[in-house]
Amino acid sequence: MAKILFAKLVNNDYLYRCKALKVNQYEEE
Repeated sequence: MAKILFAKLVNNDYLYRCKALKVNQYEEE
């Protein structure tokens, strides 16, 4: 159970970073 929660946490963090990078790229252009 803990492994599933940890995987979700990591996945959410990864998605958040991807969104943040995309936003930063749009703002720079």
